[in-house]
Amino acid sequence: MLAQRAGEGATMRKTDESRELTLQKTFNGLTALTQRFAEVDTLMGQVFKQLAGSGAGGALCELSLAEVHFLAAVGEFAPINGAMLTRKLGLTKGGVSKIANRLLGKGMVESEKIEGNRKAQFFALTEAGKRACRVHAALHEAAREKIIDSLSSYRDAEISLFNSILHDISSAVEKSSSDIRNNFRKHLDKRGVHPG
Repeated sequence: MLAQRAGEGATMRKTDESRELTLQKTFNGLTALTQRFAEVDTLMGQVFKQLAGSGAGGALCELSLAEVHFLAAVGEFAPINGAMLTRKLGLTKGGVSKIANRLLGKGMVESEKIEGNRKAQFFALTEAGKRACRVHAALHEAAREKIIDSLSSYRDAEISLFNSILHDISSAVEKSSSDIRNNFRKHLDKRGVHPG
């Protein structure tokens, strides 16, 4: 009886270790996926710089990735003000203001006041801003097509499960970010890390 329990315990430890290894591999895969998406964003920024430098897209100026995302948000939600952009882009009020001023200077957005709201400055795209948004959308569509194509070999039930897992992971990341933002010192202390 004792030998049987010892064997069951060893089996449970192996199962736990195997599960922990699988979870770690999944986390590493998600981290790699995040890096791949960041590379796509970087590539899009490089494409805008190449277009601007070649003369073919001179009207695009040399847009930073943050500026391109700003334009995309304005294009989708215009007229939109700075407070709304702060929430949509996850930037500070000052960051949104700096990007807005740069894009106003480049002629990519225009500022307007909406009747009944004299205080808030609302943004809309100029023709040059719309052109930049079309380029950005075309590049995103090319990436989306490749991803959809790679997912098309899976059954509907597998895709549904994957979507559910992605939702759970997204929620966990959001909770983790909030917890770290509010309790970062506690987490550093717990792990024996003391900055500066």
